[in-house]
Amino acid sequence: MKIYIQTQYMENYGYRWKMKWGSEYFIPCGKNITPARAYAMVELAKSRIEYKNDVSAEHVIAFEIVEDDFVTDYEKTQLEYDGKIDFPTRVINVLEG
Repeated sequence: MKIYIQTQYMENYGYRWKMKWGSEYFIPCGKNITPARAYAMVELAKSRIEYKNDVSAEHVIAFEIVEDDFVTDYEKTQLEYDGKIDFPTRVINVLEG
């Protein structure tokens, strides 16, 4: 099992924050993951993902526990058009530091 995380990236235009795109991440978590443990692991990962400064910000908006063979839509598109994944989803190992 692994945890699939989605983020929201925003840019500051001086008078308002404009939502742009986001990123995707995986956290390896093992077969016996509970929702509470998944939440705790995402909280640990946030320090490596989230930030905010005067011009931009990114924060976690969703996560879910998925099977090890789960691929993101972006990875599916790469497989469909290129036959391989050249740009895999970033993996964050929160237990290794």
